[in-house]
Amino acid sequence: MKVSIPFAKRRGMVGLSGVAVASVAIVSFLAFFAGSAQARAGTGLTATRGTVTRISSGTTVPQDVLLNVDNFVCLNMTDLPDPAAGCDTGDADSATSLPNDNRPLPNTPFNGGTTKADGRGAPNVPSRGRAGAGSPVANFNGIYDAQNVPLVGGHLTPPDQGLCVGPASAFPGDLGVPGNTSIVIEAVNEAFTVYDTSGNVLFGPDSLAALFSDEFASGDPSCNYDPATHSFFFTEIGAVYDGDGNPLFLGTGIAVLNGNGYAAYGLDTAEGGDCLPDFPQQGFNDNAFYITVREFCGVNEDFKGASLYGLSKSQLAGLSPTVNFTSFSRFVDQDGIPVDGLRPAIGDGTNTEYLLNAIAYDASGNSTNASNLDLWRVTGGQNITSGSGTVSLSEQKVPSEPYAYPVDATSTGDGSISIHNGKPEITSETFLDPVDSRVEQVQFAVDHGAPRLYTSLDSALTVGNDPTPVDGAAWFQVNPSSGKIVLQGYVGLAGTNLLMPSIVRSGSGTLEMGFSMTSPTLNPSTGYVVSKNQGNTFGPVQTTGEGYGPHLSYSPILFGRHRWGDYSAVALDPITGNVWMADEYTFDQGSDPADNWGTRVWELTG
Repeated sequence: MKVSIPFAKRRGMVGLSGVAVASVAIVSFLAFFAGSAQARAGTGLTATRGTVTRISSGTTVPQDVLLNVDNFVCLNMTDLPDPAAGCDTGDADSATSLPNDNRPLPNTPFNGGTTKADGRGAPNVPSRGRAGAGSPVANFNGIYDAQNVPLVGGHLTPPDQGLCVGPASAFPGDLGVPGNTSIVIEAVNEAFTVYDTSGNVLFGPDSLAALFSDEFASGDPSCNYDPATHSFFFTEIGAVYDGDGNPLFLGTGIAVLNGNGYAAYGLDTAEGGDCLPDFPQQGFNDNAFYITVREFCGVNEDFKGASLYGLSKSQLAGLSPTVNFTSFSRFVDQDGIPVDGLRPAIGDGTNTEYLLNAIAYDASGNSTNASNLDLWRVTGGQNITSGSGTVSLSEQKVPSEPYAYPVDATSTGDGSISIHNGKPEITSETFLDPVDSRVEQVQFAVDHGAPRLYTSLDSALTVGNDPTPVDGAAWFQVNPSSGKIVLQGYVGLAGTNLLMPSIVRSGSGTLEMGFSMTSPTLNPSTGYVVSKNQGNTFGPVQTTGEGYGPHLSYSPILFGRHRWGDYSAVALDPITGNVWMADEYTFDQGSDPADNWGTRVWELTG
């Protein structure tokens, strides 16, 4: 059979064709989505119920599933040629502008104007200063572009990162280290690697197609370790299969690893194939495991907002053959804006799931500034496992400090173009694309008995007396019970852009934030800041990875965008209490000129 579905991340996908898989996935709905109606804010809609069936399981992680390269090429920014059969649609992602409903892209008009965001309305903040090299507990190179080549057959950009840390006993299989020691798992694009805490490779790099038992595994990986169930949870874009093992369309792949083994699932997050679910992000609480996606729907791949899926955490952790879930479709906030970049909170200690999103675009699809966050609450999540009882959704607008749509991040490239694959394809980038002001990871934590959410986002800032806007971080501590900001602030560095900032609160109350950074004199690098007083003040910016040179990439010519990583990652070590971070920088990859992105992974005292 041959089934096609459009995809807005890179370009339309080649038709999925049936291939042998370990077993089959069946997704059954007790009630399907009500037409194309969007969920209105604050209505407390009861979720649609369904069941997802396991597609693969075992005592160890499989290593014999090969990536379907033709499909992958049509979905991602690779330097490989399109397959002979072609892709279904043109490259929507390379356009300098799109119809409003087909957003979001960073090149959409700003505030109804005709140009991109230029930093107007950017908050003014003091400079953190730069202290040079930091003093991390551990600091090593993670996955880099050249490591994708043997797994994909070509280069792949940008690096979307997942990072999780947990005990070796939760990884199915012998890693050669004691079970009560920490391991670090990084997932980037189409590869994942397991490290010890000194950066020595214990497993991999291996293909995420194998981890998800899915040859159509297609990027945007995320991972977390849940101490309550002693399980690692992974998600990425992946196929949904019919009862005969034929791939139908792309949804979200889920992989669960723990001491009892391994299981993989293919969840229909595509509304039966009408949508392509981009940017799957995950969170969890005491009862359920949550996934959010950005829905691009219909023949025109129109952006329709975020959707939310809540699955039984206990059934997933039990590697169950079937798992109950509920879903909410196409969020629209109180101002009528389709919700983008919705993030579920990560953390046990609550029966309510909290989610946050920033406002990067207005109702007409123009990029914009904002001074509020949307807070969403899911109650009744304990009813997901039983399959009965009410699961409800509500939304509240949270006034916040202002944040401004980020500007192009000026960098060290000179704009020159070099030869790749016999053609002028590689650009020395003069700026990096900060994507937009969506929130990065959202953490749930209990602070002196009170529930708190911690998150951060990219914002244009002016720093000190310099009127030239740069990109920095806006961060927020939210009381999810009252829906009010407890603490908030900015992190900016004079003359320097800070990109993809992710913040986390350690068990001792320290706030730590990691990011990429660049300027006209600073090659794309990685760094962090630390606050020992709940965010009242942060220390200077400290460097963990000094960039090797300008960012060299085929993306500007082949896809019309100066892509930088869509998101970064932070994780708490459940054994030591320390903080782990991963971000992107430029890395010496020898004579390979296609793209020189690399990742840096480091550990800070909690």
